[in-house]
Amino acid sequence: MLKIENFELINHSEIILIVEKLIIDTGEFAYFNGENRSGKSLLLSSLGAVYHNYHGKIYLSNKEPCDKNYHKLVRIIQNENLIFGDLGIVENIGFKEPDDFRADSSLIDLLVEFKLPVEKNIKCSQLSQSELKCIELIRAYMQKPMMLIIDDLDNYFDSTVFDKIYNLLVKMKKQGTIIITSGKAEFNAEKQFVITEKGLIQK
Repeated sequence: MLKIENFELINHSEIILIVEKLIIDTGEFAYFNGENRSGKSLLLSSLGAVYHNYHGKIYLSNKEPCDKNYHKLVRIIQNENLIFGDLGIVENIGFKEPDDFRADSSLIDLLVEFKLPVEKNIKCSQLSQSELKCIELIRAYMQKPMMLIIDDLDNYFDSTVFDKIYNLLVKMKKQGTIIITSGKAEFNAEKQFVITEKGLIQK
């Protein structure tokens, strides 16, 4: 369970968002909608333990972002690609040996479904932005985190793979992962929030 209490998000010494209390249960899908500079991305970065300019408490399974074990529970996908361009897909997902990779039929099925190349001579530097984000998402799926955060979901994936992305997120949710995403478009999720000038509003 993710729990936020008495949260004040700060940017350039100014409080830009206040959240008195927010709870997202294990296996729930939460979607945050907001315009640029609304604090949406900084909020998700705070939950992902990569932004620390805030007051208040964030708990994930009773651990706070300052706890080194918190980082082991969370995966976050943002604008910057966390992919090594000089390595192939298999190595970026975390398999050191081709035999280890080929023994995992579920991973092979995912790569085929997303039409990602698995040939050893193809480096990730040759792939599109959408393909790189698919690799990050597949890697997160294989790691089975307690919480997955995807900022600006509708910026990364083209329409041909968006349904596949959503289905993969649903699989992660069924495994018990908390899914937190943001964007500007409407999205199907158990909990939907919009960030306005009045603050965080649950729809």
